Amino acid sequence: MGRALIFAASAIFLSALYSIGEPRAQDLSGITIGSDRQALRLLGAEPVASQTMGPHSIVKYVLPGGNEFSATFVRSSGKIVFLETDWGGESGGSYADWSGMKFGQTTLTDIRKMLGSNGFAFKQRPGVAPERDGGIALFNSYQIRETDVIVTFVTII
Repeated sequence: MGRALIFAASAIFLSALYSIGEPRAQDLSGITIGSDRQALRLLGAEPVASQTMGPHSIVKYVLPGGNEFSATFVRSSGKIVFLETDWGGESGGSYADWSGMKFGQTTLTDIRKMLGSNGFAFKQRPGVAPERDGGIALFNSYQIRETDVIVTFVTII
């Protein structure tokens, strides 16, 4: 099959909408938006990288199976405001945190069918971005029902 016909789910982002209220529900690797940074101990690993950005700290972990997990928290409160899981590139794919989805195998069409739409794009970030290797990254965002949490799926074609 041609490259343009194969979609590989490469990242799942969860982020809180600051102005709307307290997020609930969905988690990545057992970690929930709004949790205290101490919840990151549930991963059972030490961070492989960390950095500060304004009032936030970002920590990165490598999960069993090779996927990468990142969390951003507000340093003053320890509140987690952003989570991200990136596919580690396993040739057979690897499991994502969402039932029925597998990195490297779940297509954008599958995501659209599961969630019932194409989602939305943020004004501040284009829904499409070029990749260094000539591919194209597509960003499809969805608000998780009855929460203030947004999930964004990034697919590469």
